[in-house]
Amino acid sequence: KIDSDVKSLDEAKQKMSRGEIDSIIVLPKGFADLGKDGRPTGQMEVYYQPGQEQAGQTVAAIMTGIMSGINKSLGQPDPLFSVKEVSVGKEGLESFDYVFAGLLGFTIVGASIFGMVNSLPAEKRRGSLRRLRSAPFKASQLLIGNGLHYLLLTLMSLLLVLVVGLILFGFNMRGSWLIFAVFALLSSIMMLGFGLLIGGWAKNESQAAPLSNIIAFPMMFMSGAFFPRFLFPEWLKGITDYVPLSPVIDGFRLIMTENAPLVSLGSQLAIIAAWTLLTYALAFRVFRWQ
Repeated sequence: KIDSDVKSLDEAKQKMSRGEIDSIIVLPKGFADLGKDGRPTGQMEVYYQPGQEQAGQTVAAIMTGIMSGINKSLGQPDPLFSVKEVSVGKEGLESFDYVFAGLLGFTIVGASIFGMVNSLPAEKRRGSLRRLRSAPFKASQLLIGNGLHYLLLTLMSLLLVLVVGLILFGFNMRGSWLIFAVFALLSSIMMLGFGLLIGGWAKNESQAAPLSNIIAFPMMFMSGAFFPRFLFPEWLKGITDYVPLSPVIDGFRLIMTENAPLVSLGSQLAIIAAWTLLTYALAFRVFRWQ
């Protein structure tokens, strides 16, 4: 899809930095002007973000094919029009700094959902929860207690991944660590809701495992954690904006590479809040003691 509402190159770059567009096609001043030999010539530029090289390469390949067709139609022995790929990311940032957001999102899913779903079903199978039910103990208290336990484990996993990224891969944090910590906490709380929902409803591990896979793997693939979302069909891209992990990865990327404040993450926080309310409400409602 082509965004025809952009009025300037700076506006286009800002949209691209926020993931609203995938790349920019620029026709420099003087493109197609006549050269000294009287033939038109020019070099088209395709801008892309570091970490989104696939987007730049894909668009550049398409435009190269178009330029090649024009060159052939002119019947000239030498190519008159060409395409150049240009990275326009923040100075000092590497591709890893952009990809790292997806790894952090994957870490949250792994620790929050996969780490949690078998805990409650295992206790049901052993009869531990059935004995707790005879005590003055509410289901909500049990779920919140388990959630706090796995929230701590999730945050510790994130911290470990961050340390590895900083020490071994030279991760460059451009944003506020405090804002990052708050956003990571809210994101982890949301993801734990899915773990509580699955684990609280499932009777045993045999039910919990496939349910967690059905929910988690499509979430990871559709959120841009592994594959850039620009490769998806246009109708699917609109849906992926509301996949629970998408606002998490987008928020991490904006904080880490663009130094985005929390107030500018309103859309991401709204989606996270909506999923949090929905999953916890369902988890408290469908919980089974045995």
